[in-house]
Amino acid sequence: MSIKIMSWVWDQSPYQGKALLLHLALADFANDDGLCWPSQPILAKKARCTERHVRDTVSQMVGDGFLEIVEQSNGINSTRYRLIARKSVPPRNSTTGRAEIQDRESGNPSPKNHQEPSRTISDTVSSTKCPYCKRKYNPSKSHSCSAMNMLMR
Repeated sequence: MSIKIMSWVWDQSPYQGKALLLHLALADFANDDGLCWPSQPILAKKARCTERHVRDTVSQMVGDGFLEIVEQSNGINSTRYRLIARKSVPPRNSTTGRAEIQDRESGNPSPKNHQEPSRTISDTVSSTKCPYCKRKYNPSKSHSCSAMNMLMR
C-alpha cells in the first residue's frame, strides 16, 4: 500500500460513490509507482460492489485516463493496473460524466502539504477581546473584567 497514491486518490479523485470506493481499493493495493494486480472478485469485495461494476468502472477509469492496464490476465495471473495521478482534475460535479483529459503527468506526485503561518503573541494581542466587556487585553496577563466583576485568567 502506498500512502502517496492513497492520499492522492482521497484528495483528487473525480469519482463518487461505488466508483470512488473502487478507486480507493485500487490505491490500497498499489505500490509507490501506482502498480497493483488485485483480482476482480477481490476488488468487488473490498469496494462492496459486483464484479460487473468493477469491469465497467475499470473501463471508465481507463477511458478517463486515471488507470492504465499494464498486462491483461492470462487465466493464472491477475490483470496488472497502474494508477495515474493527474495534475488537473475536472470538478466532481462535472456534467459531462467523464473526465476531460487536459494534462498528463508521468509518475505519481506526492501531494503538497499545507503549511499554516506561525502566530506570535503580538498577533493575538491586538485581536483578543474579552467576551464580557469587549475590551482588548493581553492573553498572557490576567484581565480584570468589570462586566463580570472577576479576575479572568
